[in-house]
Amino acid sequence: MKESVCRKILALSLSALMLGGTALPVSSVSAAAASTSAVQTVTGSYQYTVNQDGTLTITAYSGQGGKVTIPDKIDGKVVSALGQGVFQESDTLTEIVMPDTVKKIGFNTFAYCTKLTKVTMPKYITEIGTGAFNGCKSITSITLPETLTTLKKYAFSGCSALKSVVIPSKITILDFSMFEGCSSLRCIKLPSGMKEIYANAFGRCTSLVSVFLPQSVQHIYGLAFCGCRQLTNVTVTNTSAYIDKIAFDECSKLTLYGQKGSTAETFSKQTGIPFSSQPAPALSLSTVMTPVVKVGETVTIKAKAIDGIAPYQFAVYYRFSQNDSWITAQNFSPNSNVQFIPKTAGRYTILVKVKDAANRITQTEYSVQVNAAPLANKSRLSTTSVKVGQPVKVLCQAIGGGSGYQYYISSRKAADAKWTTLMDYSTAGTLTITPKTATTYYIKVRVKDALNKVAVRTLTLKAT
Repeated sequence: MKESVCRKILALSLSALMLGGTALPVSSVSAAAASTSAVQTVTGSYQYTVNQDGTLTITAYSGQGGKVTIPDKIDGKVVSALGQGVFQESDTLTEIVMPDTVKKIGFNTFAYCTKLTKVTMPKYITEIGTGAFNGCKSITSITLPETLTTLKKYAFSGCSALKSVVIPSKITILDFSMFEGCSSLRCIKLPSGMKEIYANAFGRCTSLVSVFLPQSVQHIYGLAFCGCRQLTNVTVTNTSAYIDKIAFDECSKLTLYGQKGSTAETFSKQTGIPFSSQPAPALSLSTVMTPVVKVGETVTIKAKAIDGIAPYQFAVYYRFSQNDSWITAQNFSPNSNVQFIPKTAGRYTILVKVKDAANRITQTEYSVQVNAAPLANKSRLSTTSVKVGQPVKVLCQAIGGGSGYQYYISSRKAADAKWTTLMDYSTAGTLTITPKTATTYYIKVRVKDALNKVAVRTLTLKAT
């Protein structure tokens, strides 16, 4: 059987990075490390060198691992870079928090930290070096700040749990094997300024389903998407983009979408990969929710995008009646599981929207019935026994039913048959009364909710 071209490339890639993590040439080390002085200083768990600008580059770490929060200063000097292999092959590092002072992450800094699950990136980072997170197989998500301008090869190779990535707008090249072997990666959003996708950039991303290549993409090099076996649609918007003949090697389910007469169509004829000048499969939406809840219970909306171009964003809005304004439960976000708690009984309209990477939006309306919990009257007196002339408060309280309660209070003496109104229906929840006769009083509190349901409670007050 013919050996997979992708596997051959993979073997070469791994041999370059796995030999102690230092097999790549020294020239791959970040500029920050190259500019440091040769003097190594040790403070606590950190070893560092001082850069020409007076900041420092951490060159080694000797701590216990777990969650590590790197300080923004050591010995009064600003930490501006993490050097070569500082945490490489740590089997105890689980979370890393980097200060915003860090501008550069060097060669293999976190390579093969297999238990690393959470990464807090610096807000103003400009460079992530070669193999920086290579082999970090437990990272599920990572946020790349918009300040990032340089993203070097192998940076996230082998991050097999990584599910989605948004590439910052200043990155114009996806370097060699950038996301190779990210087998859980389903969504990748490329910026409008992306120009080139190098060999094996998405090699063996076996969960990748769809890709939208913006107009700016000019070159797609050989094996760029090698072995992406679930890749079903790629939209090529640049009509003159160069596509290497093995750019999509071993992508057996793929259909290319583009314009007639484009290089994508020519590529299709040369390789036999299906081509369509129609838009990529229409975006549709599937939503699951509980159709009936009670007031105060959580309404959960689970949305799922179908077809279109990943990654997707979801928005959810709701309203009580056609005349009400929409209330935002969630603006467009990658989160597809949205919740809100209705406060009023009735039938709600739920509007769910999904937007794909091509900015196509589709929406569907649903309804959910919100039933009131049984209306209960919990009213009480501040005291049940007083002296004549001493004030007493009637404390009105209702639960359940439809929110928007009104209270009616009346009273009578034990010897009387007639009830006297003390307070007509009002939203006021407190009334002060002062008994003038030594006797037993009956205080009746009637509550009415927004659905015109009524609950009555009679209280007893003894005046002496």
